[in-house]
Amino acid sequence: MNHPLRLFLLATLVATTLAACGGGSKSKEPSRTVEPGDFDDLYAYKTNSPYANVIKQCVSAEDVDDACTLATLPVIGMEDETPDIAAIMDRVVVSHPWMGERFEEVLNALPAEMLPIFRAVTAVVIDDDIRPAFYTTLTGAIYLDPAYLWTLTSEAQTINSKADYRAGYADPLAFRSRHRYVIGNDYAYRWTFLGNATDRSLDDILVLIANLILHELAHANDNFPPGSYANLDPQSKIAYQAGARSSIGISQRLTNSDPLTSSTLYSLAGVMYRGVSPTASDLAITGAEVGAAFEVDAAADDYAYTSQFEDVAMLFEEAMMKYFFNADHDIAYTSVPEEGQQGCEGYDMEWGVRNRLGDSAVKARAEFVVNQIYPNLDTEAFFQNFSMPQDLNLNGTWCESIVLNSSNAARREKPQTDNQVDPSYIDRPFK
Repeated sequence: MNHPLRLFLLATLVATTLAACGGGSKSKEPSRTVEPGDFDDLYAYKTNSPYANVIKQCVSAEDVDDACTLATLPVIGMEDETPDIAAIMDRVVVSHPWMGERFEEVLNALPAEMLPIFRAVTAVVIDDDIRPAFYTTLTGAIYLDPAYLWTLTSEAQTINSKADYRAGYADPLAFRSRHRYVIGNDYAYRWTFLGNATDRSLDDILVLIANLILHELAHANDNFPPGSYANLDPQSKIAYQAGARSSIGISQRLTNSDPLTSSTLYSLAGVMYRGVSPTASDLAITGAEVGAAFEVDAAADDYAYTSQFEDVAMLFEEAMMKYFFNADHDIAYTSVPEEGQQGCEGYDMEWGVRNRLGDSAVKARAEFVVNQIYPNLDTEAFFQNFSMPQDLNLNGTWCESIVLNSSNAARREKPQTDNQVDPSYIDRPFK
C-alpha cells in the first residue's frame, strides 16, 4: 500500500476508535482505552466456536500490523444476514466465565429485533479491565464494560474498579450536564457503583446493558451498515475497509447534509468529554445559557458534539431505547453542588427537557440514522407519533425534576433563535 493512503487509513482508524459514556456514551476517542497486556486473560467463551483459535489474537491487536484480515475474523454479516444468538456467542471473548453466561442471558431476554444489529461487528469483548466501553475499526469489535453486566456481588468483585479517565473533565465549569433514561416518571434503570454492590437481577440490568449495546453497535453500523458486507474484501484488514468507506459512512453523510452548528456546544463538549482546557467563555457560561444554545441546534445529546460518530450513536441509541423499551431520555444543565453535598443536593435545575428526540429537526436526523442502520425495521409510525419535547420542572433539583410538572412541561418546539436519591446511584454511568 502506498504511504499517503496508509497514513489516511490510519488517521481514519484513530478517528473511529470510539469510547462511550453515560446513558448514551461519552468519549475522548482514544486509540486505545486499555493498556497493552490488559487482555492477557481473554479467551473465547465458546471453546467450539470456529474462531476459538484466532479470536483472542484478533481482538487484542494493538496496531494495524497486528490486526487480522477479514478472512481470519469476518464481520458477522459477511457470513450471516440473520444471526441468531448462537452465531453471536461464537464471537464472544471474555476474561471471566460469568461474563459470557450473563451476556447470553441478556441476548435471550432482549427483543429479538435487536439481533440483526450485531451483523456489523467481528466480536464482542468483555474484560474486567475495560472502562469505558468502545468500538474500534482496528479490530471491528465492540468492547463492553462488565460493570453493566454483573448480577452477583461475587461477579462485581472480579471487575477492575478504576475510575473512568474522563470523570473530572467538567469540574472547572460553572454547570453540570445531567442525563438519564426514564419510563414514566421513574428511572429506567439505576447504576450501582462497584463498591456498593449488592445482588441484582437480570431485570435490573437489562435496559442498562441494552443502552450500552445499542450505542456501541451504532458505531459499528456507522462504518458497515446492511448492504455493505458483500463489498468487503476478505483478504484486507477491517481498518483499511473502514478507511476506504469513510466518505460514504452514515455519520459522514449526515454531517454533509445536516450538520450540527453550535460552536458553544462543540467547545464545551471538548472540555467535558475530551479534557480540553476550557476557554474564558467556557468557564463563564451558565447552565441556562448552555441549554439555550443546545435547544436551537439539532443534537440529541451534548455528547454528539465530540465527533460526528457520537452524533450518530446518540441519535440511534435514544431512538432505539424508546422503540424497544419505551424509555424517554432526559437531558439537563444544573448548578454545581457545593463541596460535601451528597446525592442531588446542589444540583439545582437551570434547563432541562424530556424527549429531545421529539423536536422536528432532531427527529429527522434520528430517522435518517435509524433507516440507514436498520432499513427493515418498520419505524414510520413510530417517528410520526413521537411525542414532542417536554420541559423539566426547574423549581427544584435534578432528581426532583424526574416527575413532570404539568404547569412547566408544556409541549413545545424549539424557539426560532440563535427527591433525594441514594448517592450510590447516578443517572448516567460512563460507558
